[in-house]
Amino acid sequence: MKDPKVQVYKDDQVVVMKDKYPKARHHWLVLPWASISSLKVVTSEHLELLKHMHTVGEKVIADFAGSSQLRFLLGYHAIPSMRVEAFYVQA
Repeated sequence: MKDPKVQVYKDDQVVVMKDKYPKARHHWLVLPWASISSLKVVTSEHLELLKHMHTVGEKVIADFAGSSQLRFLLGYHAIPSMRVEAFYVQA
């Protein structure tokens, strides 16, 4: 997560990085800096973080896609491949 070569965006709450094993031509992960082991531990206290993750995902799409006709999906990994829960953006 801390390798600047794979980072697309970062702020004080999240980092967006290229997926090491992409499932689509364009596949990014929005990862929180806070440790969240799985969706099972998410509570209402995480709501603002989750909203921020979604907003950042939409920003990455807007910055990348511009006026292209690519269709992007936003969602959560059901089975995280990393120790933190990832919000994914792919096309």
